[in-house]
Amino acid sequence: MTQITLAVPWDRIIPLAGLTATPDYFNMCAGSLVSVPTNNMGYQFAYSGSGYAGVITYMGLSAFGTLPPDPDYREYMQQMLSTPMIPGETYQVSFWVSLSDKSRFAADGIGALFTTALPSPPDFNVISFPTPQVNNPMGNILTDTIGWTQINQSFVATQPYQFIIIGNFKNMASTQAVINDPYIGAPPSAYYYIDDVSVECISCNSQNDIDSLVTCDSLTWIDGINYSAST
Repeated sequence: MTQITLAVPWDRIIPLAGLTATPDYFNMCAGSLVSVPTNNMGYQFAYSGSGYAGVITYMGLSAFGTLPPDPDYREYMQQMLSTPMIPGETYQVSFWVSLSDKSRFAADGIGALFTTALPSPPDFNVISFPTPQVNNPMGNILTDTIGWTQINQSFVATQPYQFIIIGNFKNMASTQAVINDPYIGAPPSAYYYIDDVSVECISCNSQNDIDSLVTCDSLTWIDGINYSAST
């Protein structure tokens, strides 16, 4: 896992160094832990194509009633837009999410933040930013483990934003969550698959290309197994 950089040009926020908060990448060309549809976090087909990302958006009490060492642990995935946004123009942003089977919790906190530069948050903590431009509504807890739910919203750019960052931008106290899997061995987190990210300028008839998570070109994964092209 922790191989989001294989979905070029998607990346984490902080360069990988030791134990860091890193999104995951799943693809049908990969080994069993990170394959599609069956992988280490559950069972789910891609919304489209052959792969998707995965991030932790919430940490809560374990089955034993204990808090995790860092309750505000979060994972974020980011990508540079093909061209900066134009201030004053309206952009439509869409991505699809699905709760993994092995999540102890389902939560409402996930959104897309657009910035002119990448932030430098504490390694495992929530990014302390204003509300992201695109946000799942408060209280709309995303519980679907079978299908995909669309996060879809438009906004007017106020700056020449160059980066999209996807994750939960609220702390534990501000994130609403419910139990998804009471099994004692379930990780005390809400873990979501993410697929089919798109950003489109709907007032200027141009589109910011966002590379989807479907590549199946020849890759060498951390487990050392090489997969040949299958597109």
